[in-house]
Amino acid sequence: DEGITNLDTAAAYYTGSLEGPADGGSFDGNLNFFLARRMCIYFDTCSQSNNALINERMISLFYSAQGELDTQACVPLERTVTQIDNALLVPLIQGTLFAAWQNSYYFNNQILIPSTQEFLPEGYVLAQSVLPIVANVDVDAANEIKSVMVDDFPLPTREKASNHVAVFAAVKRALAKMDGVDCKQIGSIGGQGFCPGDAD
Repeated sequence: DEGITNLDTAAAYYTGSLEGPADGGSFDGNLNFFLARRMCIYFDTCSQSNNALINERMISLFYSAQGELDTQACVPLERTVTQIDNALLVPLIQGTLFAAWQNSYYFNNQILIPSTQEFLPEGYVLAQSVLPIVANVDVDAANEIKSVMVDDFPLPTREKASNHVAVFAAVKRALAKMDGVDCKQIGSIGGQGFCPGDAD
């Protein structure tokens, strides 16, 4: 059945083949499942079993979609697919924020050569994965993120690359306009949350 095949493909692209059979996966993955697990440590979004809460939600949504496909429940399935789309953004946004935060630390303290430190290219890639979605709700916010994390790569100025405050503010502003993306699922880092009313 094409629907089941597509759902299996989506789950595979989210999880990958390196997580293994253990509950919660391993730390050997390379895709969003691993990114979410890695980020939950920094954003305080891990479950009691040390898995990322968003991974547990994704698993639940995949199982819901499977049941809805089996019963041909098209309307609930459409809703579940939209929820999957929204949940997919969480680790990507967290990864973008984390890279911006780390870039600030490294550039301000001149710890590593900018072109070789790992968070600069990681942030460059992750930022571009969320920029189109951010631009759909707030073009100015997207441009602010792009200015800090994408423009002038791989040799940005220290002034630009260390401006995680601008990235944090832009993401917070955009999240408030994204239907279906729960800012609470992003969590907080460095004492800053990303919901309206959270401390900057």
